[in-house]
Amino acid sequence: MPVVAVHVDDLYFNKKSNKCRYLWITLLMIFIIVAVLIIFYFTMLLPKLPQFYVNALSLTNFTSTEIVNATWQFVFLVKNPNEFLDIKFLSLQPMIYYRDQNLSESQIISFVQPSKSNLIFNVTFSAVNVKVGKYILYGMNKEREHGSVGFNVKIDGHMKFKYSKQRVRVLCDNIVVRISSNSLSGKLDGGVKKCDVDFNFP
Repeated sequence: MPVVAVHVDDLYFNKKSNKCRYLWITLLMIFIIVAVLIIFYFTMLLPKLPQFYVNALSLTNFTSTEIVNATWQFVFLVKNPNEFLDIKFLSLQPMIYYRDQNLSESQIISFVQPSKSNLIFNVTFSAVNVKVGKYILYGMNKEREHGSVGFNVKIDGHMKFKYSKQRVRVLCDNIVVRISSNSLSGKLDGGVKKCDVDFNFP
């Protein structure tokens, strides 16, 4: 019967080599799993800010002599870009300005917006006998001579995701209304206007 010689060193080397191979395979699988989880979190589960747009606006009863009177009727569009996260908006308070002059405030009731959905809501502002500075009146009337007036809207409040709640601020700057100097009403100029959304403000 032939005799096969097996060296102990060869057996040890083969076992050690197999262990290293299994270790590298295990580490590679762990790396792939972690990478997939990170990508899934940042693309699917990490909260994304909602998107606000001014869809339409009508201005009526607008006078700017020694005081300001006006009614603004806004139509806002809100988009929730999150795949799996609903957003609950709480205590939203919209304000309308001309330059730095606050002309009117309103209120938006709390609502929940489902994931990957669009939502439309209306906001009405009413300015009644609002006293403003002379430079505000001058600026408004000067703009009206050129056929339009620009206003700014700010919305402050809170929004809540599944596990977190944070403050939110929406800024819609230079919302231009077409209106002549001898007219009391006007419409949004330039089409849909996108607003800036921020949750990191003082």
